[in-house]
Amino acid sequence: MCEQLQQMQRLQLAGTLAGGIAHDLNNELTLILGNIEVALDQLPAGYDVCESLENAKSAASRCADMSRRLLAVSRDRHAKMMKMDVAGSVIEARNLLEYIRPPNIRMSSESELGLFIQGNANQIEQALVELGSNAFDAMSGGGAVEIRAYRSEDAINVEVRDTGCGMSPALQKRVFEPLYTTHGQSGGSGLGLATVRSIVSGHEGLVGIESIVGEGTIFMMTFPAWKPEAPAVSDTPMEA
Repeated sequence: MCEQLQQMQRLQLAGTLAGGIAHDLNNELTLILGNIEVALDQLPAGYDVCESLENAKSAASRCADMSRRLLAVSRDRHAKMMKMDVAGSVIEARNLLEYIRPPNIRMSSESELGLFIQGNANQIEQALVELGSNAFDAMSGGGAVEIRAYRSEDAINVEVRDTGCGMSPALQKRVFEPLYTTHGQSGGSGLGLATVRSIVSGHEGLVGIESIVGEGTIFMMTFPAWKPEAPAVSDTPMEA
């Protein structure tokens, strides 16, 4: 229980940090990217400095992506929630993942029909894309990723399975920590899985891991199934 409290405190700290800097960071990045675009438009094609400017543009774009992740961690919990079909989000997330899927990785998805929750489709799709991208990173030598959604009693379950390198028990305990990354200096913001946890928590759900080193990993998101509101009961007796 103490460990869970510490995790929530870290998420709250990350949210406070993100809320304080994300908007300013976006403004600065917009200015940087705008000036790079102007410079590229004014320079002759093939000019030597163009390559350096393109590299700077790519770096600024990566920073913009990090800013997006920070904003997601601090996302307003009052985001519009409505009845949504998880199957649709599974399809949309898979379509997005196909754009970044390495050619040596196979993808598949399977979803039961009528998997309704009270939620925000954009956030659920973002969580699935984060998990899929994380799975790709775990399979540098190739493999397979499967997204599966199904019902169990009063819950809707969404799993992202991979056949990657797997995670040790010690690593499993840390992967949801904000700013924690296994990529070192080579890349990775450490916000992807923290974002997933924040989104799932905002949907009153739970996220867990099953992993075996050398065999693969399953990330499991569980959400309360949508229930229609009970009709209001009138105090006025019905006329015979």
